[in-house]
This record gives sequence, structure tokens and C-alpha cells, in this order.
Amino acid sequence: MIRVIIVEDEPLTANALAILIQKSGEPFEVVHIAENGKEALPYLRSGTAEVVFTDIRMPIMDGITLLKCMQDEHIEVPTVIISGYSEFDYARQALKYQVVDYLLKPLSRQGLAPVLERLKNVYEKRSRDKLMTLLSANVSEEKPIQPGKCYMAVIALGLLPSTPDDLLLPGNKHEYQVIMEDELKKLNYEGISSWLIHGSSSIEWILLVECFKDGFSGNLYLQSYFENVRKSMDIPVTFASYKSGISINSIGTARKKLRSFIYKQAVFSKSKFFLAGNENETTPSDLQGNKGLEDLYSCIKRKEKKAFDMILKNYLKSCEESEMTQALLFRKIQMITEYYRESFSAFLETTNFYFEPSCCTYEELYDELLDFYSVITKQNSEGGILKSNPLAREIKGYLDQHFAENLTNEHLSKKFGFVPSYLGRIFKKEYGSTIGGYILSRRIDESKKLLSEKDAMVKDVALSVGYSDPYYFSKVFKKNVGCWPSDYH
Repeated sequence: MIRVIIVEDEPLTANALAILIQKSGEPFEVVHIAENGKEALPYLRSGTAEVVFTDIRMPIMDGITLLKCMQDEHIEVPTVIISGYSEFDYARQALKYQVVDYLLKPLSRQGLAPVLERLKNVYEKRSRDKLMTLLSANVSEEKPIQPGKCYMAVIALGLLPSTPDDLLLPGNKHEYQVIMEDELKKLNYEGISSWLIHGSSSIEWILLVECFKDGFSGNLYLQSYFENVRKSMDIPVTFASYKSGISINSIGTARKKLRSFIYKQAVFSKSKFFLAGNENETTPSDLQGNKGLEDLYSCIKRKEKKAFDMILKNYLKSCEESEMTQALLFRKIQMITEYYRESFSAFLETTNFYFEPSCCTYEELYDELLDFYSVITKQNSEGGILKSNPLAREIKGYLDQHFAENLTNEHLSKKFGFVPSYLGRIFKKEYGSTIGGYILSRRIDESKKLLSEKDAMVKDVALSVGYSDPYYFSKVFKKNVGCWPSDYH
């Protein structure tokens, strides 16, 4: 039952409301009736109340003052205000404290029913959010939550970054999150609960599935979800799970092991579902060896671009056909870039130039490597790159003007004529931030300015800085600023 406190100085009104709530058939229980806000505060501070109905005008401490105290003390309890028509101006003041709803006197069963329904939805959502917070904390630390077992999958979207930098722009991250959540809602199994938790980077997610139901196959559930997500995504998706359920108190350790497993087993450009748990698992072997790399080395050394293009295309095709893991493929690419370094040693040593892929397909990887080769040969012939890079300044100027738009890596690549990895590297070298991080900081700074204006609406501010979903914007804002947009002054 959801515990309710009524704060009302008129006994007849308070008792009538209590009776209406008790007879509503909804899961609410009135645990206390307080005559004013001062009397109600101890119950709120102790966590006794899960929902509050409060009158506006009361002696000692009125409803507005109570709401202000709750906000100042960060008591986040869904609240409904009770008011008469003559008190509407007071009720309007209360709206700034993010009350859930209001009831007009005289009270009626018909007026109360939709309010209780909304309160129930708000309470259930907050309960889910609290559980998500607990589960998210458990992903990072070994904190006991509750006994039992669950099925768990670590999910990687697209390219696995070699560094913790967020290589996705803000718009991409939200788009993929919406897909993940929508596909999970479609798997509406009766009696099954599931939670989708954001991991340590934009590409990582953790899915937990409650498995107390007899005959439930967690692996089939996860595989169904994988197939749905794979078909909906325009990037590769990698799932790693255990063959059987795990203790919910060990999900932190399990997540680390599955994450490590993905980094060893993920196949570049392919969506894959893996089951871990075999103690004899080994890293995939290198069946190709260094075949083809020697020819690439000769082409680079002799600066034979046409031959290099053809041999590189054939080499990457053979890697794709053998379903080479990303880890092994990137070691091969590192060998190719070392050939660059040897051939252009003087230039590369002075510029600290290096290559890191930012794509998810072999076709894009081929283009990135060719672009990298062209950039090096061109800059080497021109005597190196200036310390203050004009291209980086041009990118920054463009981002300053268009940060509120739905920018993507592909859009920036077409705009400036270079592959995303090159643009990202020179931008970070110049400004110490990823492009995605800079866009996010500009959006946050602009939203602060807009929220400081009188009567600013969170929905309007979110749209102004590039977020169509105000709820998602609020979560991003709180994560970066430390408070909700509605509380920012």
C-alpha cells in the first residue's frame, strides 16, 4: 500500500478525503492526518509519507510554506494541493514546487479518481527509478540489494572505444537509448521484470532480467531482445551473457567479466550474441597471421598509393570474411600505422600524429585508412602541421553556431571533408575535449542562461538547446550540473 498523509486544518474535509481515498479501491492507505505543515514535517522527514495531500491556507504553517520546506530539505514526495476557487492564486504559487496535481473543494469521488490514478503512476515510476539507481550502484560496487538471482547481459553498441572518451555525439546517444527502451517494452512477458542500465560509456548498457518465474528461460528472453535490437539498429550490436542466472549481489563483478569478454570476442562490423561462463574460453586465434601486411609495408615504403589502395581493400576483405575480432583487427591496423611511422618517422615524431578508427564497417574503415595515409603524405610534404590548427578552429566555430542542431559524425565528416576520427583527434589536441563533449558543454551553458530568465519553461529550454525530450534533457542537466532544471536559479 502507498502511505498517504493528509495536511488539512478542517476536520470534516480531512476525514471526508480520508474516507474517499480508503474506499477508492486503489492501493492507498491514509496513515496520518496533520492539522498544519509544521505537524506534517516530522512524518515527511522520517519517510513515513509516500504521498501528501495538503491544504493551502492553514494556521501555524500553510501549504505553500510546507512545500518550500520540502523543497529546501530535498523531501521528494508526490504532493497534491487542496484549494477552493477563492484560493486559486495561492494554488498557482504552489505549482512552481512541482506538485503532481490539485483538488478543488468540495471534494468528490469523481474528482479524486483521476488524481489517484496519476499519483499511482508517479509513485510507480519513482519506485522504478529508485530501483534503477540501486541497481546502477551495484553495477559499479558490490552493494547487496536483495536476495535472488537474475539473468544479465552486457551490451555494446557499435565500435568499442579503446579509451573511455565518449565518441558519440549527444543526438546519437539519445537515439540509440530510445531504440533500446522501446524494444524492451515490446517484450512484455507476464510476471517478468527487466531493467536497462546505462554503463560506463555511451556504447555500453547492462540488461537485468528477474527470473523467479517457473519455466522461464532467461537466455531465450535475452536472445529475443538481441534480435529485435539488432534489426532496429544501424550499427553492430554485441551481447554477452551467462548461461545461467547469477546472484544479484554479484552483478558488479559479473559485469566486469562480461565487459572484458566482449572486448576479446566482439567481431568488427558484425552483430553477435555470446554466452560466457566456460572457464576454458580462449582469445580467438589469428588464422591469417601477417599475410598481406608485408605487401602493405612495401607500398607505404615506396609510396605507391594505387597499389596500396588495392592491397588494403583485399586485405580488409579477407579480415571481414574470417570474422576477425575487433581487438585482433585493431592490432593489425596498429601494425599498418607503425609502417607509416617508420616511413614518415621525422614528421610523425614531431607532430605526435596517430590513428584510431571511429567507424563500424569495413567500407568506412577502408576510407579512414586511405584518408589517414593521404593526410600524412600531404602534411609531410608541407613540412608538418601548425601548432594552432586552423581546421580545429573552423570546427569549433561551426559547433558554436550549430550546437543545438542534431549533428552527427557523418554530417561533420561531409562538412569538413575528413573522416570523423581525424576531425576528433585534431579537435581534442587543440581544445582538450571530444567534439561530443564540447557540444554537450555548449548545450549545458546555454540552458543555464535560458533557465535564469523569468518564467522559463523546461520544455522550451530543452528544445532551444537541441533536446526534443524534456525528460531526457532533465537527466542530462542533473548529471552535469547537479540539480534538476526546475531547481536551477
